[in-house]
Amino acid sequence: MALIVEDGTGKTNADSFVETADVDAYVLKFGLAFAGTTTEKEVACRQATRYLESVYSLRILGSRVSIDQSLSWPRVGVIDRDGFAFGSDLVPQEWKDATCEMAVVARVETILPDLATPGDLNEKSVTVGPISVSKRWDSGQGQLKYYRRVDLLVKRFVIASSAVVRS
Repeated sequence: MALIVEDGTGKTNADSFVETADVDAYVLKFGLAFAGTTTEKEVACRQATRYLESVYSLRILGSRVSIDQSLSWPRVGVIDRDGFAFGSDLVPQEWKDATCEMAVVARVETILPDLATPGDLNEKSVTVGPISVSKRWDSGQGQLKYYRRVDLLVKRFVIASSAVVRS
């Protein structure tokens, strides 16, 4: 089934932010690999889009253009972190690039894995003078992988997940 790419009109049936050709151009530009059949690449684009929707959709600045659109972009009222208004009929290039990054990853690993039953509980404590900090985690330092390049690409358009607000 061919990809239905969001073009800034707020499609009700869009399932990707990019075409496979967009990913092919992106990987060529940055020296990455994106091998596979057309169908495998399309699946990777859908998975990448689903990843961005799952991880970032509730933190994107502004509001969706239409209640019926299937993806988070296009949006109205987006003022990026630099104070610039962003067009309500576009998908940001950074968002498309992030989708390309995740499509590349999706070809070689599961990007939204089900979490296994936690393993052993681990703990690390550090004490410096009167200050002591202790941290516990299951199965290492976390079961979900952090995709830093993607986070850096989209950060201009999302509310930080660890933002501290002073009143």
